[in-house]
Amino acid sequence: MRPAKVVLPVVALVLIAVAISARTCSSEPWIKQADAVAIATKNAGFPVVESQIRFVRQGIDERPAWVVGVKAADGTARTFVIDARDGTINRVESTQ
Repeated sequence: MRPAKVVLPVVALVLIAVAISARTCSSEPWIKQADAVAIATKNAGFPVVESQIRFVRQGIDERPAWVVGVKAADGTARTFVIDARDGTINRVESTQ
């Protein structure tokens, strides 16, 4: 049996499997916008009177994230970067 008769079908099957896998992987965030705002509000440490949110992709693998800015009545503000796949807080920045 020639190696080409075995290798070519195996390579073809692997390429088909990769193509199917790439199509079925969703690029949509698992954590919804309202959930990201709720996570930031809960972790702000002050009563939130205003919030802003945007969806971004970060890093080499373009991992989806929500950037949520929350603000208190006294002007205190925090910005949270929340992983859109699992809801973990990746970074927090505070301003006074």
